Amino acid sequence: MVKWRRLKEEQLSDMLRERRLLEKDLQLRVMKARVEIDRLQVVALREAYHQSIVEVAALSSENMSLREAIEQQSRIEAKLQQDAQDFLKLLNTEDSLLPLVASNYHGEAGWRVHFPNNEPSFYFTPFTRDEYDGIFARNDFADRHPCTATVGTILGWTIHFTPLTQTAPGVGSFMVRARFTRCVRCSLDESERILPSLDKNLWPMNMRYLVLAQHIRQKQSDGKRADKYSLIIGDSETNACNREVQGPRHDVQWVLEGGICITISEVDESTIDVEFDQWAGCLSESHGRELYIDWIKFPVRLEQCISPTRLLRI
Repeated sequence: MVKWRRLKEEQLSDMLRERRLLEKDLQLRVMKARVEIDRLQVVALREAYHQSIVEVAALSSENMSLREAIEQQSRIEAKLQQDAQDFLKLLNTEDSLLPLVASNYHGEAGWRVHFPNNEPSFYFTPFTRDEYDGIFARNDFADRHPCTATVGTILGWTIHFTPLTQTAPGVGSFMVRARFTRCVRCSLDESERILPSLDKNLWPMNMRYLVLAQHIRQKQSDGKRADKYSLIIGDSETNACNREVQGPRHDVQWVLEGGICITISEVDESTIDVEFDQWAGCLSESHGRELYIDWIKFPVRLEQCISPTRLLRI
C-alpha cells in the first residue's frame, strides 16, 4: 500500500512538471505569435502606404493629362469662337441694297448689290422656279467627285476628302471637297428646331457667288427620318448676261460651282448621325488646302449648338 501511494505521488509530480513545461511552451508560442502579428501589421501598413502613394501619383498624372486636354479644348474653342466673331463682324458691317429697280439690261426686275469698303457692286436678277429646281436637279458633284481618302478624326469628326482636282487649265479651275461625319447625342426634332434658326452669319459663306437654299425631310428604307439641308451655288443665264454686260474685273472672282449639304439621319429618339459635305471652286492649290482646314470650323460650331453638353462627358 505504501509502495502504491509512492508511485501515485511520483506520477502526480511528473504530471505537474510536464504541465509547467507545457504552459511555458504555450506562453512562448503565444508571445512569438503576437510578435509575428505585429510584424505583419507593420508590413501590411507599409505596403498599403506604398500602394496609396502609387495610386496618388497615378491620379495626379491622369489629372494633369485631363487638365492639359481641357486646356487644349478650351484653346481650340476660344480660337473657333474668335474666328466666328471676326467673321460676324465682317458680315455685320454696314452694307446697303438699293430698292428694286428695272433692269437696264433685260427689262426684268432686279437690284444692284452694294458692298462696304468700296468693293465692286453687281446686278442681281432673282431666279425663276424652273432655274431653282434645275440647279438642284443637276447637282451631281458628289457622284462626279466621290471622297476617296480618309484623313482621320479631328475634334470627334471623321474626315473624308477628295484630292484637289483641276477641272480645266487656268486660274480658278480647281475643285475641292470634304465630308465630315459624326454621331451626335440629339434628337432629330431638336436639330430641326435649332438648325434653321441659327444666325445666317454662322454659315460659311465667302467671296462672290449666288447661293440657293433647300430643306427636304426624307424617310429612309428602315422607316427612320432624315433631314437634308442644302446650300448650292447656282447661276442663271440672266445673271451671267448681267456680269458679261458689266464686263470683267481683275479684282472680282466669281465662284460658279460649290455647295454645302448637311444630312441629319435619325438613329434613335436621342441620337442622330450628322454628315456635313462641302465642295467649292478655289483659286489655286494652296487655296484648296486652306479650305480643307477651314471647313472643320462649321461642323464643330453646329455640334456645339445642337449638343452643348458634349464638351464634358464622364
